[in-house]
Amino acid sequence: MKKGLLFLVLILASAVLFAATFDDIKGDKVATVTAYFNLLDSASQYVKVGFSENPVTESNGKLSGESPITDEKLGLTVGGDGKATNTMSPLYLYAIMYTNLSCDLKLSAKSMQGYTAETGTPTDDHLGFTVTGIRQDGHTADVTEEEPVLTVAKPGADTGTENPTTEAFITRGGDGQQAPTKTFGCYKLEIVTDPVSSGTDETTTYYSTEITATIAAG
Repeated sequence: MKKGLLFLVLILASAVLFAATFDDIKGDKVATVTAYFNLLDSASQYVKVGFSENPVTESNGKLSGESPITDEKLGLTVGGDGKATNTMSPLYLYAIMYTNLSCDLKLSAKSMQGYTAETGTPTDDHLGFTVTGIRQDGHTADVTEEEPVLTVAKPGADTGTENPTTEAFITRGGDGQQAPTKTFGCYKLEIVTDPVSSGTDETTTYYSTEITATIAAG
């Protein structure tokens, strides 16, 4: 009995003595990969522009407060001075640029076209208008100090063409060689049309135009 027990103990001790360790296991135990990104690569840079019903703020590249315009349509209201404005429908323009290239933020539009109805046919009437931007809090350092204005006059009777004038809301430089920098801006837009009574076509009951915000190479 004692000999059998001793033999069992020796077997167990031998098994422990010759058990494989992790270092004895063959194969590749380590793999590495280098994660990187290059800020000079255009894929690492970005811009964004939009309209919002509420002010938009920015923190560390993240935008907050974005509220898209319902159906992308903004209703204007005719005031006591006979001009249509967006006083009752606040509109904000915002943009963020994280790039090392030169670029501008501008608005563009044609004059307000008259129609016989909202879904009617165009008339000969047009209304000019202006858009003024009022800077909101949170701008970064290289934003222009002026309050830019988009002015769209109705087509002249002699030429029938329009010649809108606009100033850049944001102008920033960059040569593509340095690390990108961040520029952010938010403007409250005030739209004011010509007096609505200046229209001469009695069939005109509706006016509209499309205002476009664009970030383009400076």
